[in-house]
Amino acid sequence: MRTTLDLPDELYKRLKLRAVHEGKTLKEVVLWCLEEGLRRQAATPAGRPLPIVPEAGRAIRAYSHAELWEQLERHEAS
Repeated sequence: MRTTLDLPDELYKRLKLRAVHEGKTLKEVVLWCLEEGLRRQAATPAGRPLPIVPEAGRAIRAYSHAELWEQLERHEAS
């Protein structure tokens, strides 16, 4: 099925850069990201957000989902 998506410029650049680094097409990278996102979402209980740990009980700094994805992407790129 063909569809049109409006992507933020920065996201498009990141996807395109990843495609170039991996020697894949933009379509392959976007499809993988969508499938991976859906797979990860299905792996967690539906409608259950991650628990919130009070600042005082944290042994390490809390990262946002976006920060964690950036870390994973950096690790995969290296």
